[in-house]
Amino acid sequence: MIEKSIYENYQIDFSDSIKPEDDDFLFIFNENRELYLDSEKQLPKSLDNFDINFCLFIGIYNGRKAFVVNVEGEDSFYPLYEVYEFNHDLYHIAGKAVLVNDWYISHQFCGRCGTKTVLDEKDMMLKCPECGQNHYPRIAPAIIVAIRKDDELLMNR
Repeated sequence: MIEKSIYENYQIDFSDSIKPEDDDFLFIFNENRELYLDSEKQLPKSLDNFDINFCLFIGIYNGRKAFVVNVEGEDSFYPLYEVYEFNHDLYHIAGKAVLVNDWYISHQFCGRCGTKTVLDEKDMMLKCPECGQNHYPRIAPAIIVAIRKDDELLMNR
């Protein structure tokens, strides 16, 4: 099955100053990289009752603002492989959100001098205001190719 790219409906952007509103997407993760879903297995509409570590605007998804939120908690959190079983689209965008969550956690402080980093205004990076070190998200591209002709698949060793 060929699945569509999340980038058909997602425009990357970053800010730690934009705050979520009522109709925004909230991708809430705990320390185990699990996604919070309500009793109907939907994203929550509010951040009430959460102990928030950070909240980061990560762009526009399906015409609405999207945020990755890191919290303390264990209840109602799902591993992403379980989310894939019941909602492929949610899995794909949540997969992007958890990667941003991991990057932000790993680079909140400069690895060179230990100073708290800040989001760059132009690029998707965290920058150290003390020593100038830049911390970009890791990109690990992979490609799988299928060469097909009608219902046939080319196989080779």
